[in-house]
Amino acid sequence: MRYLYLLCLMIIITTDSQGQTSHKLGLMLYRQLQQPEFKYSNNLRSIIVKGNPAAISKLVSKYGGVYKFSAGDISSLAVPYKNLLAFSREIAVERIEAQEVKAVSLMDSARIKNNIDSAHNGYAPLTQAYKGAGVLVGIIDGGIYFRHQDFKRPNGNTRIRYLWDQTDTAGPHAQPYAYGTDWDSTSINGGTCRHRELINDQGHGTNVAGIAVGNGSSFAGHPFLNNRYTGAAPEADLIVVSVDNTRSDYLQTVADAVDYIFRKADLLGMPCVINTSIGTYYGPHDGSELSVRLMENLLDQKTGRVLVASAGNAGNVKHHLSYPLSATDSLFTWFSYNSTSHKVYYDLWADTAQFRSANFAIGCDNNTPAFLARSRYYNAVTDFHPAPGVTVQIDDTLFQGTTLLGTYTIATTLYNGLYHIEFLISPVLTTYLWRLQTIGQGTFDLWANKSLIGTSSSVLAPLPGGFTSPNYRFTDTLKTLVSAWQCSDKVITVANYSNRANYLTKDSLYIDLTASPYFETVGALIPNSSNGPTRDGRIKPDIAATGNTTTATGDSTYIATLIGAGNGYKVAYGSKHTRNGGTSMSSPLVAGVVALYLQEHPRASYREVKQVLEITARRDNFTTFTIPNNQFGWGKVDAFEALKYPVVYGCMDTGSINYNPSANIDTGGCVPKIYGITDTSCLNYNPLANFNSGVCVPKVYGIMDTSCINYNHLANVSSGVCVPKVYGITDTSCINYNHLANVSSGVCVPKVYGIMDTSCINYNHLANISSGTCVPKVYGITDTSCINYNHLANVSSGICVPKVYGITDTSCINYNHIANVSSGVCIHMGIDEVNSDLYFDIAPNPFSQSTTIRIECSQPMVAAAFKFYDLMGREVDAITVPTGVKELTYKNNKLASGIYNAILTSDGRIVAIRKVVID
Repeated sequence: MRYLYLLCLMIIITTDSQGQTSHKLGLMLYRQLQQPEFKYSNNLRSIIVKGNPAAISKLVSKYGGVYKFSAGDISSLAVPYKNLLAFSREIAVERIEAQEVKAVSLMDSARIKNNIDSAHNGYAPLTQAYKGAGVLVGIIDGGIYFRHQDFKRPNGNTRIRYLWDQTDTAGPHAQPYAYGTDWDSTSINGGTCRHRELINDQGHGTNVAGIAVGNGSSFAGHPFLNNRYTGAAPEADLIVVSVDNTRSDYLQTVADAVDYIFRKADLLGMPCVINTSIGTYYGPHDGSELSVRLMENLLDQKTGRVLVASAGNAGNVKHHLSYPLSATDSLFTWFSYNSTSHKVYYDLWADTAQFRSANFAIGCDNNTPAFLARSRYYNAVTDFHPAPGVTVQIDDTLFQGTTLLGTYTIATTLYNGLYHIEFLISPVLTTYLWRLQTIGQGTFDLWANKSLIGTSSSVLAPLPGGFTSPNYRFTDTLKTLVSAWQCSDKVITVANYSNRANYLTKDSLYIDLTASPYFETVGALIPNSSNGPTRDGRIKPDIAATGNTTTATGDSTYIATLIGAGNGYKVAYGSKHTRNGGTSMSSPLVAGVVALYLQEHPRASYREVKQVLEITARRDNFTTFTIPNNQFGWGKVDAFEALKYPVVYGCMDTGSINYNPSANIDTGGCVPKIYGITDTSCLNYNPLANFNSGVCVPKVYGIMDTSCINYNHLANVSSGVCVPKVYGITDTSCINYNHLANVSSGVCVPKVYGIMDTSCINYNHLANISSGTCVPKVYGITDTSCINYNHLANVSSGICVPKVYGITDTSCINYNHIANVSSGVCIHMGIDEVNSDLYFDIAPNPFSQSTTIRIECSQPMVAAAFKFYDLMGREVDAITVPTGVKELTYKNNKLASGIYNAILTSDGRIVAIRKVVID
């Protein structure tokens, strides 16, 4: 069989069409609006909406609806069916809750088991008897037989202050809800109240009210029955709301009822506890519904408000499915056709973080079984990806080859990090089994049962045809609480344990409840008492009380029906009370205990009441001492211990600044410790801190702006006036000194003093500061080597005529016609004839280093010498000619290359001249 299973799951059938739709109405209401009788209907549909209340109120008026009330950002209202879709598309509407749910209804020995009689009697250390005087008990149920003597005062007047029958359409309507009929105690006492408990309620509401507040006066003076059927709070007053558990907007009407009762309690100025022995098994089982948040907001609005609820009676019904998915193998569960709704419907809930990698599909199989086909795998993110508060649905068909198996819709809604995935199938054959198949990673929770919820039931063991598979996943009895407000931490949720071993019927028949067919064990948890935890793992229920086989006030019409149908054994001795059981009966008993506590502490919050009941709860071998647990919560309620508990109010959180070590009731006003410096003189002072810790950094005042010249790098607190930085030369010896500058920057240009007038001969082009006396420029030849040199000139201009030195006398043999400056010795013409017998010769000539001079003369020379003159007439060298010497050698040490005149002198006179050339 496993081979066949794996083979068939590999076949993916292509579908003919697929369409996707997005809206905010949820799958069932959206489908309902597609039907003409709703699509065009002016009838009002109650819904709960999340969004700004002022904006929502305006929209309700716009669409012709009724705005009832709000608490926080949640509003209760009603809109005509025909306008719902348009209303839902408004941006201000963040989320709508309008689930189609199936609602279900969920004493003498009970007072003893729950230690209530001790409170009624005011045993020490109590200072008085407590019976609920001055407290209101609200009953939200199927109605009440208000004529019963147990609900009347000794003078015959009713103890019911207000009664709102939501099922009566005649009016006057309760306001601001605009539906049902509202009566007060005057109407009841005057006989104009026409309320009747619903026939299908079977006296349930009357039983519940009797357990909570019945005063047992029906048999006053009777030796056996006098006060035997007294409830938990016999002197409390009542407010009753009769709800219709067949309405599709059931959750919304319950929220309206809670608001109604608390409003009336405020009007009367009385503390109030509400009992709800009703509920639905449909939902996420985590208290995340808008209806729950609305009720929680109402509880938070003021003290003296408490809400009690029955946990449910499905503890032994396997209707919960949850398992971790496999990444390598597909897992599946079958669901059967619902012959009442004519559909296959189931839904699951999963945290988005746990379902992102989960893939799911729909499969169809026959009951042989044989696997026929499955859809493709879907993923909540990739295939739907809804925005918060929006439902995205995919409509498709499933074929096996060309054979149509059915049409299906898968709808995914996202809110508060939670996916709600619905599967609605219209099969061709009602015998088909429809498979939820998964693969991937993650986990989910699913609740499905035809009788409990109205959905399709899962297929339990043994599976059809003896089929077995390790991949099949069965439903279990975990997390079997009713959904909605029972899963809220602000609501007291009550479990049910066995009340009594026996009782007497109206015919004095002794019924032994420990024998067949009951087999009850007094004190033990009743098997059908629903178990926790909540879907998100919180402990529930909170406490347990007796519920099974509790005898309480009965509806006379129902009593007559029981007797007529041969069920007289359900009628208690005296024929005015009936036997009932379940958490529906344990819950009002706890509500009655709460009424006693509110009499003692009228301003107690729901949080305080819940804490006291948990702290004082009784533990025994049935509850086990491993407390809390998901069967009994914190144990069995003990009214007397709760009332005598020495309440010390305060903060019990050790992590809070206002922690009170003596407190035993947490006021909820804890101020968390915020660590930090609490000294205002410290820079790191924390104005939010209330617990000093850390090292103080002293404040240093100063300029903290680095763009300021007076910036203080040590400062941590800005103070003083910033002096902006002005960049420039701050050195006064610089020509570019900036007297405004306070930050030195740039290159200093040193001061250079001098004449800055370019018309002055002493102008200094480097000077940047004028100083000294200007010497005017005189233009001319300033070169002393020039013949036209101007000694007054200081600016050279003109053309220099170079000085040419030489003999300027034309009478001289060495006259130089180029010379313009006279210099040298004039050699007069005719010298060679001075002495005709004198002759000298120089050889070699030209020469370089030396030459020989020969002299021939007839007379001796006196002081003779040879002198060498350049062409300019300047004497360059001279040698002495010794007396009588006719030949001598001249060694050249002074003559440069050029032409020279060699002159022979005797007795100071020139006697001969020769030209010599020096190489």
